[in-house]
Amino acid sequence: MIAPAVPQGPSAALLVGTWELAPAAPARGPHLSIVIDSAAGPTFHGRLTRALSGDVEASGNYRPFTGTLGPDGVARARIDGVGKDISPIAIPGTVSDGTWTISSLVWGEELVTKTTAWKGMKVR
Repeated sequence: MIAPAVPQGPSAALLVGTWELAPAAPARGPHLSIVIDSAAGPTFHGRLTRALSGDVEASGNYRPFTGTLGPDGVARARIDGVGKDISPIAIPGTVSDGTWTISSLVWGEELVTKTTAWKGMKVR
């Protein structure tokens, strides 16, 4: 007897690559670059390569991260700081066709508002 196929969850492989995250024009705000190096099933692993706010670059203040792609199609990542005084960055949002539509972005405070939408674009 052949065992029935077990439904597979979403694959995070579509997230592997370089992502640029910024507020949609005409809004201005911080710019984040993340590289997702690998994925296995719904889990992905990456690193923050740029965290630019104004003229301050802070990517060296953050650890590599692990995220998940849920059955609801929402990719969730939390990027912890290297010290207790560094606010973590939380990024959930749906991913489709090379666009990560950010539903919330917390970097010290919520950056997604009714007037400021955020998107991530896969660039590599």
